[in-house]
Amino acid sequence: MIYLTKAKILSVLKNINGKEVQSPTKNHFKKKYFYLNKTNIDNITTFYLFFKDPKRFIENELVQWKETDTFIYEFPPAFHKTPECKYLQSRFENIYIPQKVREKKIVKELKIWGNENKTLFQVDRKTYIEKCIKYFNLKYPDLNLDTSDFDEVIKENSGVESFENFTLEELKELIEKYLDDAKKYFEEEQKMKVLEHFKEKSFLKFSRAPIRYNPTDLDDYEVKKILNEIDIKFIKPINEIIIQICVKEFLDKKEFDLTILEALNFRNCKSCFSDFNREIESKSKVHFIDKVKI
Repeated sequence: MIYLTKAKILSVLKNINGKEVQSPTKNHFKKKYFYLNKTNIDNITTFYLFFKDPKRFIENELVQWKETDTFIYEFPPAFHKTPECKYLQSRFENIYIPQKVREKKIVKELKIWGNENKTLFQVDRKTYIEKCIKYFNLKYPDLNLDTSDFDEVIKENSGVESFENFTLEELKELIEKYLDDAKKYFEEEQKMKVLEHFKEKSFLKFSRAPIRYNPTDLDDYEVKKILNEIDIKFIKPINEIIIQICVKEFLDKKEFDLTILEALNFRNCKSCFSDFNREIESKSKVHFIDKVKI
């Protein structure tokens, strides 16, 4: 038996280069979900096409990986021999790569430093961040990193839970409701201006630094507030609903095997699956876990 959570396969799909996925579906999503940026459209197109026909998706060589600049720690995903594996039930803990590091184009250097100091990351997060700031500010005096540049993320390793109790029909109706609400929301001129100028820079809502170019009549605080509203009210719900539609309409009806997981760069868990034998397990079916009890 092979086990993994639905959340894990979704996180892996986000690392596929959606820019390479060309389909009329992408144009349809772009027009319908007008307030989503290019990355969001790439992601939901990838989810939809993969779940609809995973084997064809892979055969068409659409699984093209990209190096992400999201977190300091990024590891190949793993499948498990048992749903009781401690790593299947563990939390995802990481740190977002600071925007200043991205702009300086030293992401790779930060990741190398992070791997060299991983033990400190696990035992003393505060000292880890202070040491990181001291090291990079000394090496790059104009970088000016401080503690406010480091945002931690802690997530439970669970399945896609939002909207999971809705039927397929209810989810499709819910999408139309969110779209209607979004159209009304953006009837306000200032909010539409923010969308037009900052849709592709939504990350600014997390930044504590001043916005370098703000052509709207709003101050930085108001711009970031609206970007955050858009994210919470419309972007996150629509993404989650589309994922649930894919899961209910396609994922639960498809048979996944080891070949598909390997194409997505999955590997066997070194803890619970150290006796992994590819010839034997190639005939095993993949079991998706909705939720993991912590």
